[in-house]
Amino acid sequence: MFSFNSNVVPSPAPAVDEYAYQTNIITTNRIITFSDIHADIHALIICLRDCAKVIRKKAIVRFDQLCPDDDLERLLNIDISEDDNGYIDDLNYEWIAENTYAVIVGDMIDGYRDGTARMDKINGKEQNEYDQVEIKILRFINALNRQAIYKNSKILKLLGNHEIWNIINNRDHDWLSKAGRYVPPYTNSKPNYYRGFSRKNVFDVNNPGFKLLFEGSAGILLKINNNIFVHATIENKNFGLYREINNRINTPGIDFNTFREVIGDIGNAYNIPGYGELWNRTWGDDRNIHNRFKRTAPSICLNILSKIQTFLADVPEPKPNAESMRIIVGHCPQYNSSSFFIDDRTREIAINRTFTNLIDDNLITQTFSKPATTGMYNSAPNLIFGITMECSHNDNEYDHLLYRVDVGVSRGFDQVEQEDQGSENLENYRKQYYSRTPQILEINGDNIQIIKSSIINTRKHQPRPTLEAKIIVNNNPELNNLNTGVNQCPPPPPAQPPPPPARPAAPPAILSGGAFYNKYQKYINKLNNTTK
Repeated sequence: MFSFNSNVVPSPAPAVDEYAYQTNIITTNRIITFSDIHADIHALIICLRDCAKVIRKKAIVRFDQLCPDDDLERLLNIDISEDDNGYIDDLNYEWIAENTYAVIVGDMIDGYRDGTARMDKINGKEQNEYDQVEIKILRFINALNRQAIYKNSKILKLLGNHEIWNIINNRDHDWLSKAGRYVPPYTNSKPNYYRGFSRKNVFDVNNPGFKLLFEGSAGILLKINNNIFVHATIENKNFGLYREINNRINTPGIDFNTFREVIGDIGNAYNIPGYGELWNRTWGDDRNIHNRFKRTAPSICLNILSKIQTFLADVPEPKPNAESMRIIVGHCPQYNSSSFFIDDRTREIAINRTFTNLIDDNLITQTFSKPATTGMYNSAPNLIFGITMECSHNDNEYDHLLYRVDVGVSRGFDQVEQEDQGSENLENYRKQYYSRTPQILEINGDNIQIIKSSIINTRKHQPRPTLEAKIIVNNNPELNNLNTGVNQCPPPPPAQPPPPPARPAAPPAILSGGAFYNKYQKYINKLNNTTK
């Protein structure tokens, strides 16, 4: 059990309106959280629809859970650079969950990694790339949020380093070697990415992408009950400073210099805005985690607890006990602990910790509950590292001080080497892809669970065409059996014919009766007969 005593002087209350952004929420609502979707809209939908079960396809649209969502593909392939062209913000999904908060812990954008061995492109695009997909993700989130409020629910967006990079570094003359290297070449090449703005400029302060990020608000840090959500870490700062930063960056009409100055309040000696809270990898790097569990590096648990003490000093009542707190972070993909050696020379396998108690298993999801297990990757007891945790409360494995929810879910991280290995057999697939399957951390009071999309579900709804082609070539029975049913899916519905022309409105003189009524009625009958 951790203990720490510190005499902390509370910071003064912020001068700005404390209700501009709700940094501190007290609620009985269920919480679901995930992070780092990195422009993978299919991963986002699987997290919300299948793992969290907070959305569903509208009844007016044909949808079979065991088949690809053809309606979604149709909408995602619409180019909305100039206008919407029939595009639908909510992608024909509706919010259905009562009393639920969904927290996205940063890095919603930037779905590309330059310099890696990339898979084959399809029609000149990356396999997870659609026109304006980052804009579509934000419009999708905001559309769902407008529905969620009617059910006492909300999607809460936090900013990650990639959002800040795009807002601040887009003015850099060397864009393509900095923030721009996380954008696919095809998207970067379009002078009109969205409504007259290039991809480089669309997230500039007060441009369309920026406005979509901050629609419904977006923050640096969020506290819900005894849970703190932040992209990378918290530093030795009071709650009041984070609240002020959140309020100021959500001020309507904020200018670039003010935004950069405010974000600089969480910078450091490297003069990188938000270095600690948004960039620091100390809490999540797989090598650091491995060394801590091996006790070859100092434990961070007391350090985290110290920072929580400082943070809580000026939190309004009811003030939680520091030792009951949890911090949920993203930023560092945890799948590395499943799929890579810590040291290529010694071939040492990483040590990490996650829940392995499988309490529900079906075609769509698998749910894992406490206690947690610490060790090296081993699929037999479900020790597959997606969401992980560290610093157990009260010296048990049932609850923890630190939870890490970045699992590298985006197909933007895919590499040829992963494809080659993952297509060989089921065990390699688990290492390379099931560790990265869309998944959420569910917090319902003191009940905490990890809910993962099943291998079958992910293969159907987060498509990887070249991986599937290699699986067919390798003809592995175990992997082939995990795609049962896809060939039985009906073909996509045919394109709908355009609607018939609108009937001419009757002049007021005809509506009121009179000599022209019979002539008008004959004209309408003739129109009806020609369009049947």
